[in-house]
Amino acid sequence: SRLGEALASGLGRQVGKLKSRHEEKRRWEQSLQSRLAVHWPASEDWPDEEELHRLCTGAAILAYVVRLDGSIDPGERRALDHALIGQWGLSESAARLATELVLDETAGGLDLHLLLREFQRVTTEEERTRFLAAVFAVAAGDGLASYDEIEEVRRIGRGLLLSHQHFIAAKLSLPGDRKSTRLNSSHTDISRMPSSA
Repeated sequence: SRLGEALASGLGRQVGKLKSRHEEKRRWEQSLQSRLAVHWPASEDWPDEEELHRLCTGAAILAYVVRLDGSIDPGERRALDHALIGQWGLSESAARLATELVLDETAGGLDLHLLLREFQRVTTEEERTRFLAAVFAVAAGDGLASYDEIEEVRRIGRGLLLSHQHFIAAKLSLPGDRKSTRLNSSHTDISRMPSSA
């Protein structure tokens, strides 16, 4: 009976943590949607509920990638803008707004596993394949996708239930000089592309 009580207690804690993470995601997504609605460009069509949910979840995953190296590079911010334009057909002004707000709303940290599971649930394989290429582009937004960033993108691909072939195709979408094969993720010994690239 003591073993049963211990197992029940452990399971209860896990369920409580999961519910807490779901509630946290729901809160920041509602806040993000509310702020988007207030500032959304008048000339831009407002997404329907399902598309807005996909946009917020996908943008949060991309924001996670922007922060992988602990800072927000201007190039990564621009790459996030371009990813939102390419993935959801947003105008430049709507994409800039979404980028600013999602980076702000997710500054406290994210449960990547929960985001990936949700994005996988609400998208098709074709949409996720296209999205993975955008993830790579954001990782290389500062001029280089480091080894550590590439491995994190690999993990994101697995979390989206995409194959190794999908990962390779997405990786090949990056120019060769924007990928690092070094085990050290430091940029000090790797030449970076000009910021205009």
